[in-house]
Order: sequence, then C-alpha cells, then structure tokens
Amino acid sequence: MPTGTATPDTTTLEVEDGILHWTNEDFFISVKEAKGVKRHVENALGRVDGILVDNTGAGGTWPTEIDEVWGKLMQNIYG
Repeated sequence: MPTGTATPDTTTLEVEDGILHWTNEDFFISVKEAKGVKRHVENALGRVDGILVDNTGAGGTWPTEIDEVWGKLMQNIYG
C-alpha cells in the first residue's frame, strides 16, 4: 500500500498475477479512508489487467458519501 494514504483496517488491497484483489470486511469507513482506497486503486490501474472486489464479508450498504467516492473511482476506471 502506498505511504501517505489512509485506508481502513477492514480493507485489503493486493496485486496478484495482474489482478488487484480488493476485499472489504466492513462498509462503515470514513471518507478519508475511502479516498485512500481510491488513490491506491488508481495507482494500480496501469499495472493490472483487472480488479476483483470481494464484499462478501461486509454486510449492509455503503453510506452515501462513500458511494460518491466509489462513483468517481468508477469514472476513472472506465474513462
């Protein structure tokens, strides 16, 4: 994980065989933590062939302010 990025303890981000494995164990994270995850994913985009997101360990839904961060991330991924 890059230094200077605040990411939640309940999120794992690892690159293996050209795939970014992003695992979430909890949907209750701060906007600052979500932005840290977003930066990490964006930094990995040029080095990976795909992203696998696993939310099976997290229950509920993302808070609205976190959905906004993920929406911006999706724009960058698909842009």
